[in-house]
Amino acid sequence: MARVKLQVRLREDMSKHHLKEIRRDGYIPGSLYGKGKPALPLEVALGHLAEALRTDAGTHTVIDLKVDGAKRGEDGTAVVKVIQKDPLTRRVLHVELERVSLSDVIVTRVPIEIHGEAPGVREGGVLELVMDQIEVKSRADQMLQRLDVDVSDLVIGSFVHAADVLLPEGIELASRPDDIVVALRQPHVHGVPKPEVGAEELAIPEPGAAPPAAEAGTK
Repeated sequence: MARVKLQVRLREDMSKHHLKEIRRDGYIPGSLYGKGKPALPLEVALGHLAEALRTDAGTHTVIDLKVDGAKRGEDGTAVVKVIQKDPLTRRVLHVELERVSLSDVIVTRVPIEIHGEAPGVREGGVLELVMDQIEVKSRADQMLQRLDVDVSDLVIGSFVHAADVLLPEGIELASRPDDIVVALRQPHVHGVPKPEVGAEELAIPEPGAAPPAAEAGTK
């Protein structure tokens, strides 16, 4: 289990002007909630957050959070729930943290990694990763970094469903069991190329074809 420390500060000024100031200083807004305690608005140094998540576990790291300005007991152990990014620039806009105890059972999204060589690919099929992550339930101190999916037995037309993904002991599936994770599709069939046609031939209508737009409706 990866575990890191992260120091943040309480965000007391909620004005847009202050938001611009903290962004200019390398901070992003955030929030901390859970465990029946009041939600706290935060200011998080983007560099410190990136450093805290630079473990093999990535966003599945357990964080020992210290909130400057918060009352005693309002911070503690937390996990990252959502990192909101601008869809175009990929700039981090906001981070949500959830208070947890290490024994808490939580739902997390775990990345899928494909391994093996599928026979159907050698036959011309197309291997598609339909879901790049699935949801699982686990204790906070047992969060998974990834889940490996072996495709060595897949032939054209076969699938790996969420229920087929092997989970370690103590981990439960939270995604729908019938969700398709990996599919081996039929090879793409390209249309037969049309022969090149000269301008003279294009000017001759097919039997029964409608008249050109300029002539349609004329009598």
